[in-house]
Amino acid sequence: MVRDCEARRQEITSFLGRTEFFGDLTEAQLEGIAEICSQRTFARGALIFDEDSESSEIFVVREGKVSIGFGCDEQGCAVNLYALGEGQLFGWSGLWDDVERTGRAVATEETTCVVMTGPDLQRLFKRDYDVGYRLMRSLTGVIAGRLAVLKMHYLDLDVTE
Repeated sequence: MVRDCEARRQEITSFLGRTEFFGDLTEAQLEGIAEICSQRTFARGALIFDEDSESSEIFVVREGKVSIGFGCDEQGCAVNLYALGEGQLFGWSGLWDDVERTGRAVATEETTCVVMTGPDLQRLFKRDYDVGYRLMRSLTGVIAGRLAVLKMHYLDLDVTE
């Protein structure tokens, strides 16, 4: 059992090191992150989180695909913004206290995610400011990229009447 946990932690450490978001961290820092992670698998079509729901978890796609959208109901989403795949981070609003989700995340195929909680990451940031700085810098890049996608969606819309 201990061997299984250690092997899983090493797999997560290795995986996170290959992602754009965590790739700037040292091996020791990655190991610290891996200690607070779990893995979760979602069936195709499974709701990972809903728009306006409470947020406390951050996800990184390990295998599979996730769609992020908003304006969702039982019929689907009015706008599908992002199709995320391996190594991509989502649910980053979970880093902050009292912030609701701004979109809905759905597994578009069987998907395994590495999951961590915002409170666990916040505690780690307080212990190691360098990790906090590096990940906030990476998060800035993620947010900038997502804003660029939103801009492209907006420019594709016919906003004239």
